[in-house]
Amino acid sequence: MGKNLFDGVLVKFIIPLILAILLLPFPAASLAGRENIFYVLHCKQIPALKSYLDIIEKNHQSIQILVSQAYVVDADGSLGGYLNQELVDLAKKYSIKLMAMVTNSDFNQKKTHAFLASKEAQEKAINAIIDICKKNNLYGVQFDFEKISVTDRDALTKFFQLAAGKLHEQGFLFCIYPFRNARALTTCSRCHHLLCQCEKQKCRAI
Repeated sequence: MGKNLFDGVLVKFIIPLILAILLLPFPAASLAGRENIFYVLHCKQIPALKSYLDIIEKNHQSIQILVSQAYVVDADGSLGGYLNQELVDLAKKYSIKLMAMVTNSDFNQKKTHAFLASKEAQEKAINAIIDICKKNNLYGVQFDFEKISVTDRDALTKFFQLAAGKLHEQGFLFCIYPFRNARALTTCSRCHHLLCQCEKQKCRAI
């Protein structure tokens, strides 16, 4: 009973409120030279998904890029997850650039280490991601890899370089979810720079 009540409140009130705040239009002056980026949570619940779509529909003129939680990379390079087709269709209807967010499996260090240690797994994941981009006419991909061991720093950088190169070859944008602590990244390659700055509502490729 308690769980169902919470789910109902979450779907009817909390999620729409968060989205309404995120989708508030910015003053025209703040849009000069930048693109507004908005995030969509991964959701299978029809009422919640409808709330997302309704709010995006009402505020589509203020949105240039949509980033949807979508896929998870496992240790062997296989992808799990999906993009809501309704979201894909809505982005196409209003010519909104749609990006898929890709995360490491459960933010698990052991699984991520295994993935970063395998060139075959990385190639498998990147090829699958490119196929998804082509199939859904995506603008690009945002990677959100978290809780990476410091010992995998260089391996992560090399993976990002590989992914960026292959995505760019196919005409897709590559970006990285902003890290809160930039100090740990200062010795890494430019692939680790904070290029996707959601706080400033802009995103650029490397």
